[in-house]
Amino acid sequence: MVYIFVYAALLPFFYYLIRVKSEMLDEDVKQIKTHFWIILGIYTVVLMVWHMYYRFKYEVPLVHFGGPLMIFVGSFAGVIFLCFLIAFFLMTKGRPNKIQLFKASFGPKQFQFMLPAMGITFLVGFILGLPLTEKAKYGDDLQYVYDQFADTAADEAISIVFVSSEKDCYEDCEDTKYDTLLYVRNNKDEDIDVRLRMQFALESGDTLEEFKQFRLEDSAIEPVEFHIDRGPWNPVTIRTDERVVNYRWQHQWRSAEES
Repeated sequence: MVYIFVYAALLPFFYYLIRVKSEMLDEDVKQIKTHFWIILGIYTVVLMVWHMYYRFKYEVPLVHFGGPLMIFVGSFAGVIFLCFLIAFFLMTKGRPNKIQLFKASFGPKQFQFMLPAMGITFLVGFILGLPLTEKAKYGDDLQYVYDQFADTAADEAISIVFVSSEKDCYEDCEDTKYDTLLYVRNNKDEDIDVRLRMQFALESGDTLEEFKQFRLEDSAIEPVEFHIDRGPWNPVTIRTDERVVNYRWQHQWRSAEES
């Protein structure tokens, strides 16, 4: 499920690959390329509509240029462009009359679009598809938080909901830390300044204590974050070597107008 949107981005490329044959007329090649752009365009529009959905429902930014994803995308695009540039100059040696030789090196004319098609579909998948999977998880977590807060009595100025304590990895997770996530809600009808002290109980029985001062807007719901920033749709409260199994908290508050 995590990479479904990335894999779906390859559909236009596979369409191009399947339809192209060794012997084709120029008109056929042009038609296949047109179909490729149409399929890729529809896929891109669908992804953008999903991004807009999360933007308006959960106020998630449309794009966030940061983190390993953008580093990977930038590196991938840079390496492809550099290889292309080096190959071009090595084969043409700066002489325009050698450009046909460069084009011919990619095989028959109908196959010359294959590398650009593959690169474009991979980039679209990673730039639009992968962040969407992260936003989908963020949306599910936030919906769970909304439901929990709806069933929580507002006896205090703030309420806190525990979401998860898990490793964000799929294999070789031994050295990966646990990401624990909690959300806090302002139960007052005004902006408040909060002094929050939290104690986390780990699986081994050890405890970890954190302190945070922050302002909560009227009726706001937001993640509790201690010194960690993984981007707008990857909130983390704390990162530990062991799973968090329980927590306690104390708080003081005052109206923001008194500050």
